[in-house]
Amino acid sequence: MATDSLQTFLFENTDIRGAIVVLEHSFGEMLQQQGYDPLREQLLGQFVAANILLTSHLKFDGLLSLQARSEGVVPLVMSECTHELNFRGIVSGESTLESSSLRDILANGTLAITIQPKHGQRYQGVVPLQADTLAQCLQVYFAQSEQLPTWFMLTEANGRVCGLMLQAMPAQLCMDEEQREEDWNRITHLASTLTVEEMTRLDNEALLYRLYHEEQVRLFEPQPVRFHCSCSRERTERALLNLGINELQQILEDEGEISTQCQFCHKTYHFTKEDVQQLILAGEQKNMH
Repeated sequence: MATDSLQTFLFENTDIRGAIVVLEHSFGEMLQQQGYDPLREQLLGQFVAANILLTSHLKFDGLLSLQARSEGVVPLVMSECTHELNFRGIVSGESTLESSSLRDILANGTLAITIQPKHGQRYQGVVPLQADTLAQCLQVYFAQSEQLPTWFMLTEANGRVCGLMLQAMPAQLCMDEEQREEDWNRITHLASTLTVEEMTRLDNEALLYRLYHEEQVRLFEPQPVRFHCSCSRERTERALLNLGINELQQILEDEGEISTQCQFCHKTYHFTKEDVQQLILAGEQKNMH
């Protein structure tokens, strides 16, 4: 079975496409040193799977992020995925989760999808979190913001994360509205019969055959997916400068040096007094220009 991969497919003679993501080793790698409770792992797994599925149809170089902020026990959960299918993610909050319902753990929350092309304009869509599952929230988002009927199934079991997305595209192959609706209802109804056990145990070909052996499905080659943190010393330096020169000087007086840790991968960046003084000097010179 192809693990740590994204595989897209489409239904012949319709305007419906889909994608399947399976994560195992890369998800475990991302969780190392995080110490999340099982429900936090499940929540993050669903966000990462959904994020990768959403990235599956990006037509440019860049980054897509999926982020929820709330007043609940989880103030923030976010994931990022690049067009190269490198992903990372975090869940904030300290208390052990006792519910998997998004209404409970992300109370008064909002869900944001942000697309950041390397070249071009940044785009963000935001909707309130008013459903119990991320799959339902995303379906609402696409119905309201994109007017694209979209269906999701997102699972995490025994360290294995799986996601399935179906999406109806604007009419190109089928112009008959009744036929389009009939195709969509049939294909999503069949998908809704999928069990969590089947989702996490069957390989992609077997899964699609189990659901759609009477449909004409074209399955494309799987693409590898990996956990990769984009943090660097240079980015950390920029973040320190953003604190302001006065703040950096105060930290130096109090601490004598600065150590900062990436919240995504826990890599530590250490800056001596001389390092910080050089950073301040470079910042001052930049401001002069």
